Amino acid sequence: MLHTGNYLVDQLLIPFVLWFFMVTGIVGIALGVGLIVSSARTLRFLGTMNRWVSLRSSLRPMEMPHDIGKAVYGHGRWFGGAFALGGAFVAFMLLARVDVAAVVPALGRSAPPVIVDWIVESLKWMLVAGGALGVVIGAMLVFSSDALRALEARLNRWYSSRQMGKGADTMHLLLDQWVGTHPRSAGWLLALGAAIVTIASMIVWIGLR
Repeated sequence: MLHTGNYLVDQLLIPFVLWFFMVTGIVGIALGVGLIVSSARTLRFLGTMNRWVSLRSSLRPMEMPHDIGKAVYGHGRWFGGAFALGGAFVAFMLLARVDVAAVVPALGRSAPPVIVDWIVESLKWMLVAGGALGVVIGAMLVFSSDALRALEARLNRWYSSRQMGKGADTMHLLLDQWVGTHPRSAGWLLALGAAIVTIASMIVWIGLR
């Protein structure tokens, strides 16, 4: 078996990919032969397996707005104190206790240390900035909730994922129509293509043993 030095890649990823192509190829050969030998039955079988899943319907629950503003502003001092204390604690612990030079070796040597050091350092300062932002928001909730309301009203924007994904629900059945019109030609193409994929995957698998 090919050795890349990574256990997951050698023992799991590469065998999974090869077996996936082999099994998919065998299924493709069977469907191709079915289209050639018994077109009507195979097309009926494929028709029973077709299912249309609406992306917009699946995303509908995520589009429902949930306003927690009343609860937060109704208990502004409690939430503000929690935000301020939590943000201050996070920022202090990151600045005082997290040593990037000690964290980088613990992450292994799968990537150059310079890149890992840059990523860890960037994450650290992003979290510190988030903690400082929590302190600011908490202070505004306690001492100037009206200013926070005004800022929130200006910054809030609602983006509809259902509207953005509307075109994804459009069905394109040109290939299905062509297969239904020329089932035997489609069967030969599918069987030959699947046979090439299967044989190539088997050759690679045997060569890696």
